[in-house]
Amino acid sequence: IFDDFIFDAGKLALYHRNYLVKHTETKTMQVLAVLLENANRLTLHDEIIEQVWNGNSFGVNSTNIAQYVRKLRKILTEFEPEKSYIETVK
Repeated sequence: IFDDFIFDAGKLALYHRNYLVKHTETKTMQVLAVLLENANRLTLHDEIIEQVWNGNSFGVNSTNIAQYVRKLRKILTEFEPEKSYIETVK
């Protein structure tokens, strides 16, 4: 649970104020699951690849991860435009 969002990791489902957020892909929700499991700490791309792609990094790179993070930001700001939930450190 974070603010008005609830994430069901078992179903890979995101809810906002108890309503299902429908426009979500499995991989996007898997990335969200990893980020939430590691909330308030730096999560490396390698950790995301390990958990979402089972360590198979063939064809997966920083650009791919950034695309999923961008999708998550778009989804979250649609419902909470004044909040920033994901911080990128370079």
